[in-house]
Amino acid sequence: MSENTEKNNNFQLIDKITSQHFSEIEHNIHHFQQILFDLQNEYYKIWKNSFNSNLSLFKEFTSKSKYDYSASAPLNSIISNLHEEATKYRDVCNKIVVSTIEASKKNAKTWNDHAKSFEESNKKIIQFWMSAFTMK
Repeated sequence: MSENTEKNNNFQLIDKITSQHFSEIEHNIHHFQQILFDLQNEYYKIWKNSFNSNLSLFKEFTSKSKYDYSASAPLNSIISNLHEEATKYRDVCNKIVVSTIEASKKNAKTWNDHAKSFEESNKKIIQFWMSAFTMK
């Protein structure tokens, strides 16, 4: 078998493996996304149910204990202001996260749009170096 045929067979094998690899990923990615979304949703429900359950227990405890647990008006105002500021903070953080994701998506799209140009530039670089080191 000639050296060129062996090299071509190697690249055919690499092409086959690469094709199978990406085909498998494309086949499974939607399933993984759905599973992760479902998992996130279940953890959100756990968090919400735990919070509501604890609040319910606290309400029951305070009503049955006969103690006055009411907060003063200034404390209620502080708690309300803290909640408003925390909400504003989360809103800013969410906007930063969304903006970062959008920028990353735009960068990935730009990279993909220019992949052929990168390949052509790399080919020219390889040709330059090969011509410099090839015996004539």
